[in-house]
Amino acid sequence: MPDSCCGVDCVNRRMPKGQNTLRFFRIPKASTPLRAEKRRLWIQAINRDDWPKDPEELDKKLERALLCSAHFISGKTSDDPQDPDFVPSVWPFKKTKPKADEQKLNRYQRVLKRKESEQLPATSQEVDGKDQSSLDTEEEVAEILVQMHVEQEADNCANDAGNNQECRQCDRLRQENEALSLEVTNLRRELQQAQADKNKLKDKVFNYNNIQNDHKKLYFYTGLQSTEMFMWLLLLCQRAMMWNKVKHTSCTWADQMLMVLMKIKLGLKDKDTAFRYGVHRTTVSRIMRAWIPAMSAVLKELIIWPSRFAVRQHLPKCFKKKFHQTVAIIDCTEIFIERPLNLTARSETYSNYKNHNTIKYFVSITPSGAISFISEGWGGRVSDKELTLNCGFINKIDSGDHVLADRGFNVKDEFAQRGCRLRIPAYTRGKKNLSKEEVDVSRKLSRARIHVERVIGRMKKFRILQTIIPITQVDLLDHMVVICAGLTNLQPSVVPLNN
Repeated sequence: MPDSCCGVDCVNRRMPKGQNTLRFFRIPKASTPLRAEKRRLWIQAINRDDWPKDPEELDKKLERALLCSAHFISGKTSDDPQDPDFVPSVWPFKKTKPKADEQKLNRYQRVLKRKESEQLPATSQEVDGKDQSSLDTEEEVAEILVQMHVEQEADNCANDAGNNQECRQCDRLRQENEALSLEVTNLRRELQQAQADKNKLKDKVFNYNNIQNDHKKLYFYTGLQSTEMFMWLLLLCQRAMMWNKVKHTSCTWADQMLMVLMKIKLGLKDKDTAFRYGVHRTTVSRIMRAWIPAMSAVLKELIIWPSRFAVRQHLPKCFKKKFHQTVAIIDCTEIFIERPLNLTARSETYSNYKNHNTIKYFVSITPSGAISFISEGWGGRVSDKELTLNCGFINKIDSGDHVLADRGFNVKDEFAQRGCRLRIPAYTRGKKNLSKEEVDVSRKLSRARIHVERVIGRMKKFRILQTIIPITQVDLLDHMVVICAGLTNLQPSVVPLNN
């Protein structure tokens, strides 16, 4: 229930019971013609601009409206049309003289006293049913009502005159409001257009969402053959990077891993990747530094030295007749790096075979074509024999194993000490011609050994291994090689099983 007076500029409120010094009255209802006229005069006297013009809405509004006794001369309302308090007349914005209010009240009281002192005739013989005194009384009442109406109209005119300036200000504010509303509408339209343009640009900006449903694009950029394989690797890398998450970047996990795989697969520079994703180059560098070791740790689990039984079980047909005891095919590969500033490092990494500074890796594959061992990086100056004996591969082989290699791996004696046989093509040194059997075995041996070069060639389809690695990234090269080897093992084998 409302507790405030509905009078204009009136701040009176209903207080708790026992503390009220004012009375509050409801707006009269139009139950009779007299009360309907009283209701109209009250609404006209209160003169609120914020009340609705629609009669139905106004009736709902007035059902809960209250008017305090401060707006009546005597402090209370009256149902007598002759009473000055028949209509509220005391308002904060209206300047009235207290004496004028007292005169109205005194005049009304005199009329009441005269009516009480005089007896009105009740016979039907009186002219018009009233005597001269009663006519005088009616004339005074009429005069009072006319005067009240004139004063009310004068008050309304005074209020209108006093509010002209406010009305002009309201018109100005209304015009400004309309202009601002129009501007807001235009700005919303521009915002919607900008949002639509942003969505279009998002579609054009390179990210994982744009290629996840296209397996050809996914393989081109990552070397992975399906979205399921990408998400599997992403899940493992997330677990590995749980304590080493790249901070202060807006890129998602999937986009970060896609950055790394694109660098591995396409050999992209960090600045190129930054341009593609709309981030700073240092952000890309931080992502690479965090992701490459983690991904290497995950994919290293795919480079497994199999048991002799597993090798025999999956032995391709081309190995079964002459090379059924083979467990590995070995070779070395080199990757170019920038020339180091340190003279010692420069001499140790310079390869006479490649005429460039390189890092050399020892690679071993199974007869079925899976990479089973890859060494750490060594300076390009190291020989194949020294790398083979010191990279840890010799500890993997057992007595009775056969290993296929090229002629450059002159480590037969070292392998023989472990009961292993190293099979390489026959030498022509000191011989005019090879025997028919030697030619046949060498041809078949070369035909079987070539698979290691095919696997290395597939591994080098990851173009990061075809680029010249900057000195600042040489410390990541071992991890990059392991990633390439692991991704190669996820692809179909280059060795046909039944051919």
